[in-house]
Order: sequence, then C-alpha cells, then structure tokens
Amino acid sequence: MTKRAVGTIQRSAAMVLVALAALAAAEPVDAQGRGGRGGRGGRGGQPADTTGAGGAPSLVAMIARDSARSDMRVVMLRFEEDRDALARRYDVPYSPVLRERRRTFYNGWLDRLAEVDPATLNEAGRADQAALRDTIRAGLAWLDVQEREVAEMTPLVPFARTIERLQERRRDRLDVDAEEAARTLDRTRREVERLTAALAASAPEFRAMTPAIATRAREYVSSLGETLDRWHSMYDGFDPLFTWWVRKPHEELAAALEAYGAAIQQRWPG
Repeated sequence: MTKRAVGTIQRSAAMVLVALAALAAAEPVDAQGRGGRGGRGGRGGQPADTTGAGGAPSLVAMIARDSARSDMRVVMLRFEEDRDALARRYDVPYSPVLRERRRTFYNGWLDRLAEVDPATLNEAGRADQAALRDTIRAGLAWLDVQEREVAEMTPLVPFARTIERLQERRRDRLDVDAEEAARTLDRTRREVERLTAALAASAPEFRAMTPAIATRAREYVSSLGETLDRWHSMYDGFDPLFTWWVRKPHEELAAALEAYGAAIQQRWPG
C-alpha cells in the first residue's frame, strides 16, 4: 500500500470519529422539534413528546389538548369534504341538476343532524351543531333564491340548458356524437345571434328586464362560455372525428357568446 493510500484512509477515519463525537453530544429532539435532555422537561414544564427519539408521547398532554375540541369536529370536516366533492362533480353553474343534487345533499344532512342529541355533546360540539344547522338552512335558502334568479334571466338566456347539457353528459361519461354536437352548436350560435340582434333593435321581449337581472345574465353568459370551453377541451385534439366536426362550430359559438355579453352590457350598462 502506498503512503498516499494510507494517508487517505487515516483522514477518512478521522472524519468518521469527529462525526460520531458530534452525534453523541447532540440532544434528542422531540416530535415537535424541541430539544430535551433524556426525554424530560419540554417547554413550559410540559412533558416532552419523545416519539421521534424512540420514546412515547405524553398522553396527559394529548388528552388535555383534545378535551377542549368540539365533539362535532369530525362531522364538520366530513360535511365540508362532501360539499366540496359535490361542487367538483357537478361543475355547471346555475344548472337545475346541480341545484337538485345540492338540495338532496342539504336535506339529508339536516335529517342526520336532527338525530344527534345536543345533550350528548360538549359545549364546543353544541356550538358547532348549531352552526352547521344554520349553514345548511342558509344553503337551502340560497337554492331558492338562485332558482328565482334563473327564472328571471331566462328571457335573455333561453339557450342555457343546451350548453349545460353538453357538459353534464360529459361528466356522466356518455358518448358524444360529433356530427350531432356540431349541429347543436350551430343551432345555438344562430339563437345567440338572433338575441344579439333583438337587443340592438330594442325588442319588446326584454322590456321587463331590469339592470340588475341583466347584469346577472351577462355573468351567466360568461359562465356558459367557460362551460362550453371545458366541454370542448376534453375532446378536441384527442378525438379526430370530434375535432373535424366541432372545432369550427365551437369557435363561432364562443365568439357569438362573447359578442352577446357585450351587447347586454351596452343595453344595460352598469
């Protein structure tokens, strides 16, 4: 063995010894990342949680922290997760399918909530139970409001369900007939262009429309354009037949919707 090789081995051994000495001097760290000696004495005189150092956590500290929590915390989390999942699955704003599904969801939760005796809950749990009941009732009331708003906007957006059904069928994993879809978009474009011309001519069918309703309708038209784009993007470029039939009708309808929204804005500025 050469002198150079021996020197290299000696230096490596020295580095290992230094590292081992540093580890031996280091204090164990509990699960919260705090230093402690021998697993004793966390901050504030609380027992250290030494799980990360191979010991057991302080059960007294865990029980003390948990006793102040609401008995309803798991229920609240489940409600929020289910509501969010519902919104992801039914992603067409103002759709009657979405309203009906939400109404069923809220009523089901309201019935289940009535089965929970408040006397069996701690103080925080009773407060959460009351808050959840209020949230559900507010959600049901909002569905009634939205239903009235849709009825008010219908004269300006009579084509809405045609676009909404396209996305709803996609979310239901139903096959799409590309040629028929192209015809549907073309018919809808002609209807939107007719309405745009009627607005410009101050047609009597819109005399009962108020600026507030028109503003909501303009936002509705914008959301329908976004729904149309989401539907189209799922097939365009992946299905050659769909791309051939639908790309141009989609572009024309999207442009017509944008022009119609601008026409509503011009007729009822605000």
